[in-house]
Amino acid sequence: MAKKKKTKTKRLVCSDWNKLLREIPGYDPFDHQEEFWFDAEEAERQIWFFHEKLTHTIAELAGTPFILGRWQQSIIANIFGWKRPDGTRRYREVFIFIPRKNGKSLMVAGIGNSLLFVDGEMGAEIYSAAGDKDQASLVWGMAKQQVLNDEELKKNCKIYTASKSLNIESMGSFFKPISHDAGTKHGFNAHGVLFDELHVQKDGELLDTLETSMGARRQPLLVHLTTSDYNRPSICNEKYEYACEVRDNAGDKAKPGYDPYFLPVIYEADKDDDWTDPKTWAKANPNLGVSVKLEYLERQCKKAQKTPRDKNKFLRLHLNIRTDQDVAWLDYEHWRQCGGKIDIAKLKEKMCFGGLDLSSTTDLSAYVKYFPYVDNPQFRDKKGKLICKFWLPKSVLDDKDRENYELYKSWADMGLLTLTPGNVIDYRFIRKEIKSDSKKFDMQSIGYDPYNATQLCISLRDEDGINMIEHRQGFISMNEPTKEFERMVIGHELNHGENPILNWMAGNAMVREDPHQNIKVVKPKGKQKVDGIIASIMAISMSISEDRPQKSVYSKRGLRVL
Repeated sequence: MAKKKKTKTKRLVCSDWNKLLREIPGYDPFDHQEEFWFDAEEAERQIWFFHEKLTHTIAELAGTPFILGRWQQSIIANIFGWKRPDGTRRYREVFIFIPRKNGKSLMVAGIGNSLLFVDGEMGAEIYSAAGDKDQASLVWGMAKQQVLNDEELKKNCKIYTASKSLNIESMGSFFKPISHDAGTKHGFNAHGVLFDELHVQKDGELLDTLETSMGARRQPLLVHLTTSDYNRPSICNEKYEYACEVRDNAGDKAKPGYDPYFLPVIYEADKDDDWTDPKTWAKANPNLGVSVKLEYLERQCKKAQKTPRDKNKFLRLHLNIRTDQDVAWLDYEHWRQCGGKIDIAKLKEKMCFGGLDLSSTTDLSAYVKYFPYVDNPQFRDKKGKLICKFWLPKSVLDDKDRENYELYKSWADMGLLTLTPGNVIDYRFIRKEIKSDSKKFDMQSIGYDPYNATQLCISLRDEDGINMIEHRQGFISMNEPTKEFERMVIGHELNHGENPILNWMAGNAMVREDPHQNIKVVKPKGKQKVDGIIASIMAISMSISEDRPQKSVYSKRGLRVL
């Protein structure tokens, strides 16, 4: 670890505190001033603490003084400078809403260290909180490294790495991480809570517990730190809406949002802004050109212009614009350029992987074969080919009012959709098709969703000798193959054979992203179907899975001797 440079930083003297304090976007702390007063000396002392005692902790700046940007100075000055008549802090809750890569976690780690070292609170309990252990430890880990990088802080603090705690034992104070998946959180007496990535919280339980634990403190501080959530009911969106009300209240006691103890720090672009304009990026990213590199945003913006999913991600994570959780996925032009006729005869005995998605017994079922580029047996070559097969119970077409009736009938008339007798899918037809394929092609494995397919796939595996592999439909299981499928479509490395049913499903496909940016295709509400796309993704997943049993090439051609 690089050591902090032995440089002297002069104590900050602000020539215009009134101007600095008003740098919070859209918010004027003087609108709610009332009996509060601003302690310039305390604000200066806190900013000096960052500059003289704290450091950066990662990348090329690691170990160098943490010189706050002007926007950061405004936040620190407002949090610590405003006082009540009794001399305690005015603000008890802070909402910092800022896109990724702006250095917010490092700044909040510094706030945690300030609460521990500068506040002088006896028995102070300070917690960095998040949805899981790793995220909760992120802010704490930065704070720990800041302590290690300064000889004086390190001398006055006991660091317990195993239990993850920074302790000032002479004062009975500590700073430690806590997550939603921890055991009981009751019995706390929190002086400071730094709540990171609020948008990933599944509910408000942890927040409520920690917030109510602050009731006995003289001047507790609760800091929320988050990027935008999706457009859905969540604790993050509740806090955001409230913060907007406070920001826009302008000191009017008769309007919603009058709360002089709540500091709303909201950096975001407006939905009507040109999201491709660097001026919009600067509006939402106060650290643009410092921790947020212009080149990085330029690359991300170019990617966002190619697919709706990347656009959604760019808007939400880099501009703080709330987006829908489900988003249209595949760009039509990219999909169109992946079309082309496929000569099935040339695929005989070629390496093949399958994906099987069986819907309910009264609807479409899909089976897709994926062939890596036939002129090169290596996996993931530039022109993989998809061959699709679809089945539907014949009775579905007896009801002209049934959803998708016209589509299903036209596809059946064209021979693209196989109708099985009766009012439910006859799995014998699907089994026969797969058994036949195993004799025609070098079928390596077939992935299947076990939800509707257990008995059929057991028969295929145990009685017919087909390598059937369960493929769950969760974010972790679907993330990598879904992104690989997307990459192949964008790179025009896939040939889908222009199958009209698969084309329709590609247009219906939407993706959902979890808090860790894992994605999966979701089935839209209503009559749209995506079974063929999911089966295609599972087939490609079989080709890239490191865990699947592999057939030896020698079983087909024997050993070659040079």
